[in-house]
Order: sequence, then C-alpha cells, then structure tokens
Amino acid sequence: MEVREVNISVKKINEMIKGENYRKNIDELKALIEEDYNNVYKTLDGNIMVGNLLTLLILLKPFHEFEEEFTSEFAINLDDVNSWSLYFDKIIYHFIYTDSEKVDDLRKLLYEMVSELTEFASTNVLLQSGTSVSLYEMNDIISRVPEVRRNLFYDKDDIGDEFNFEKIIDMYKNNNKELIENIKSDPEYNSYRTLINSGAGINVNQFGEVFSMVGFKSNMFGDVIPSLMDTSYARGLKKPSDFYIDATDARRAIVTVKDQVRKSGYTTRKMVILTIDSKLDNNVEDCGSKHYLTQYMKDETTLNRYMDRYYIDSNGNEQYIDPRKDNSNLIGKHLRLRSPVTCALDHGRVCKKCYGKFLSVINRKAKGIGTIAALNLTEPMTQKLLSTKHIQMTVIENFKWDPKFSNYMHIDGYNIIPKDKDLKIAIHNDDIVMDEFKDSHRYSTQKFIIIDEDNGKEYEIKSPTRLHVPDKNIKNMNKMFNEKKDRYEYKTSDLNAGHLFDIIVKSKGIVDPLLELKNMLEYNSILDTYEGNYHALIQRAVELCIESGVNLPSVHLEVIFRELIFLNGGMKDRVKYKDPNFNPNIEVIEVTDAILKSEDPTKGIVFERISEQLDTDSKNDLFTKAGKSEFNKFFDIDLLEGTSELTDEAKEYINAEIYHNALKAISESGQMK
Repeated sequence: MEVREVNISVKKINEMIKGENYRKNIDELKALIEEDYNNVYKTLDGNIMVGNLLTLLILLKPFHEFEEEFTSEFAINLDDVNSWSLYFDKIIYHFIYTDSEKVDDLRKLLYEMVSELTEFASTNVLLQSGTSVSLYEMNDIISRVPEVRRNLFYDKDDIGDEFNFEKIIDMYKNNNKELIENIKSDPEYNSYRTLINSGAGINVNQFGEVFSMVGFKSNMFGDVIPSLMDTSYARGLKKPSDFYIDATDARRAIVTVKDQVRKSGYTTRKMVILTIDSKLDNNVEDCGSKHYLTQYMKDETTLNRYMDRYYIDSNGNEQYIDPRKDNSNLIGKHLRLRSPVTCALDHGRVCKKCYGKFLSVINRKAKGIGTIAALNLTEPMTQKLLSTKHIQMTVIENFKWDPKFSNYMHIDGYNIIPKDKDLKIAIHNDDIVMDEFKDSHRYSTQKFIIIDEDNGKEYEIKSPTRLHVPDKNIKNMNKMFNEKKDRYEYKTSDLNAGHLFDIIVKSKGIVDPLLELKNMLEYNSILDTYEGNYHALIQRAVELCIESGVNLPSVHLEVIFRELIFLNGGMKDRVKYKDPNFNPNIEVIEVTDAILKSEDPTKGIVFERISEQLDTDSKNDLFTKAGKSEFNKFFDIDLLEGTSELTDEAKEYINAEIYHNALKAISESGQMK
C-alpha cells in the first residue's frame, strides 16, 4: 500500500477493512512507525496522520470480522476522547441489537482491539514521545499562540473587584478553559494537545491549577478559605499565606484518605455479600409486574441513566427507551419504569423486562447482576474517595436567595451588609443554633426577618446556607432581646462588627455526594427520612452519582436497593407485585441489617455478628430461615437437621475457630438434633 494513495473517505475505509487488505494495511502502517517514530505525525493525502489511520483501522476491527459496511454514523474524531467513548457505545448497541449471539465474539474483539493498541503504543510510541509534558514546550506554544501568555499569567487584577465566590471561581475556571482551547489551536503539533485530547494524560482541573490559577482552597472542616491563591504552581506560590493554605488543604486530603481507606473496603465487602444472590433469570422474559418505579427525567444527563428500559406511557402502553434513538421528548416527564425493585420474581431473581433489553443480553451468562451492580458502584466510589486530587477540588454551589434579599442586602466577600445601615432585622431565639465545639462563629441561623419601618412590613428571609453571627456582635445582641416577641431586634449601626452575618462557604467537592450516597446505604437514620418512599430514594441516589461523576446506570442502583426493601417484613411477597392492588407495608433498612435479615442463614454467618444471629430470641432468628444462597456451597451444614461437617471450601473461607464456636453454641441451645 502506497501511503500517498490513501484517501480517507467512507468508501476508501471500507476498501481498507475488507478481506486480506485489512491486516496488510495495518502491518504496513506499523512498519512505517517502527522505521521512524516521526512517521506517526506524517500527514497522508487523505489529511490524516499515519498514527491516526492505524488507530482507526484497529478500532474498525468489528466491521472487518463481521463483514459489515462502515458508515458515517460510526465516524470517530480521533482527537476527542469523548468521540471514542461514543463510538464504542454505538458499535456495542449496533452489533448486539443486530444479532444478540454476537455478544461473546464482540467482547473478544474489543479485548483484542485494546490490547493491540496498548502493546504497539507502549513499545513504539510512548518510549519515544514520553508520558509527560515540558515547560520548554510551553514557551514554544506561546511564541505561536500569544494568547496563551495572558492565560498563564491570569491573576487577581484580571478578576477586579468582584466579591462573589461563585463568580470568581467561574472567572478563573473560564480562563483555564480558554488556555486549553488556545493550546489546542496551536497550528503545530504539541504534546499538551495530545494529552488533553486523550482524556487520560491530564486532569483538566489539575492542569488549571498548575498553569492558570490555583484559586480557592478549603480548611480541615471543608470551609472555603476566603483568600484567593491568584497564582499557579508553575509560577510558584507568592505569599506566606499561599503556603499555609495549600498545606492545610493537603493535610485535609491526607486525613480524609486515611479515614476512608479502612471504610471503603468494608463497604465493598458488605455490598457484595448483600447482593450476591441477585440473579438475572434468563428463562423469564416478563414477570408480569403491575407495579412501577416512578422517576423524573430532569434533563438529558438524568435520562441517559435510564436508557434501555421499559416504561408505561399515559395511555397504559409499554414503551422502550432505545439508546440508539432520540428520546429528548421524555425530558421533563415522570416515567413509570419496569424495575428490579418491583420485579415480581422471588428468591433474588429478576426478569429480563425489569432489568433491561440490552443489559439482559450482555449479562445473560454472568447472571450475577447483584455482584455486577455492587462492583460498578463501589469501585469508582472507592477510587474517588481515596483520591486526594478529588478531595482537594473546591466546588461551591450557586446560592439562590429570596428576591427581597437583594433589595435590602449585598454580599461583600464573606460578609452580609445591609444597603441601609439603619435597617432593622430580627432573629427568633429558636432559630439560633450554637455549636459548642467551635472556638469562633459558634452562633448561626438559617433565617432572619427584615423589618421595613417605612412600610411597616416584615419579610422572613430563608438563607441557602448557614449565616454565622460575628463574634464581636454577640455582646451587643444580648442587650437587644425582645422578651415579648422572643427574638433579637437590632440595626447594623448598633453592632461592633459593622455587618450582620458571616457566610462560611462549604466546598461541595466530588467526594461529598459519594459520602452522602455511602451514608444513605449504611445508616437507618437517613433511610428513615424517606419513610419507605423508594421512588424518592433512588431518584436521590441517581442525582448523587451524577453530581460525583460516577457514570452508573440507574438499574444497578435499583438492583442494590431492592435488597434493602422489605415488603410486609420480608421478601416472599414480591410475587404479589403481579396484583395491581397489592399495597404492602414497605420498610427500607441499611445494608448490615438487610444482610442479617436475609432469607438464607449462611449469608449472615459469613458476614459478622454470629452470636447475635445464634440467639433464638433475636429478630434475626437463624433457625427459621429456609432460603438458598451462593454461600451454601461453602457449608455442608444444615442448621435445622443438625449436620456438622465442614467442606474444604468452607475451611478456606471462614475461620475454623469461629465455626467451632458456632456449632458449640447451636448444640448448647438445644437446636442440634
């Protein structure tokens, strides 16, 4: 194949991937790169580089193997990692929907494609180009793209007199985006652009801190420190306070990681034990459930979490959310979905209809959809919770104030100041909260009253964040208490601090939504607030995954929450979901309690709290359970029949001493025959 003759049209691509030419073309492109590494960037007549053409041909392997025509529908922008991700989604949907029997062959091809790209790049590309970037190269970029210099030296002078935290963060993040776009616009090749486009070499937020601006950081309590670090790590920290703030934030990240290391592994173990018996039943196409999970499709991002699902429309007809089609008409609607939560199969089984058409094909052999769901949630959760770079990210939610607030008040940095210093406000005694563990800002409130003496009206203002009373104002306030109205009444001119409140802004980083989701699964006190409303519970869980950047389809969360939901005190009544009039008493309990309350005794035994389970008076009475579990294979013991042999697998899985003590306790309790 002559390099000059390559014309990268759809027609030419199809010629290149057909028959024996396919492997021959790939080998010739590899030979060019092996001969001279710089050929990777050599542009061919079809306006495509040798390296890109090689990558493209390898990615088109499924079209070659299945002898299908490549169309523009599957076109890839090789400079955009998101385009790669979309391409993989498209070919998986295409080939599996065309012929579901191709799923195993496609899985093998995907593995071969990734392996071939990885092996060749590791041997012939990365050793030459390196895996990092050079500051000297940044100087070269500046000489070609002068706008980059302005982005690199962005500081407080560019921000001006803006005092709003959210706006300041938006300003320096926008500068970071401009810097990246300017680097990508470089007319010549640069390694920064390659790594940025790959999505793997450079974290965009970290890139901004290194080259654009560090911005705000948080203290040990997650409060945003009101001192802008208006420099970058490449330029160097400028003030002593910069070093202190950066060290404080780093310490917070290290402490958080240390605390989460132990907890994250324990959470994963619990989740796997909880869901190990959740199975896809390939023999049941439709369980016939007449109960549904109602979810609100807030936006496109939310809708994407519910692709490949069946729902009931307003006419009572069943519809399918096809991921290959435009479903934007569903945005803004509440959908009644077929769901694992309301599947009418028992013993942990889920039918294909409730699980999803596409996923039922993908996981038809694995069947263990509970383990798949648990790992899909806990693995990214663990990675993000243990990553200091995620913990150190400062994210501030936009505050939405009552419109009347802006009529009477303005915000200057951390301070709330009335536009008229003689404006009178009031705070009810019951609305003030004291935090005795704090040395400063111990008193706070989340609402106050504006008293407009000109029109004689009072306006209650609810704050989107906690408002802290300045320490200097405490003594003044005590003198201004109105006993008849049980509230404090005063003007700004009466106060020592000269302003009404301090706002202590919390950084809501990527890990915070994950911690909320983790706590939701592990604490009954949180689950109880939903009062059995699993619709709202799962909707919130999906929102938290979106906020944290965990790309998890809702169906996996539904499989997990299914094991936490008990109907009339147990699991057996799930079969009654076929009855549209079935109205069970619903209880949602945390993971540990759900494991101990499971139908099979061995699931609890391999977990913990053995003594509690062996207590016949306990709510988790071990001797009335008759379910089956994957853990049964580790035991050759029937607690009801009294057999007391232990298999070799069980000896490896559980501690022999614990097992011995368990048998002894059973014997002493009179349950062993």
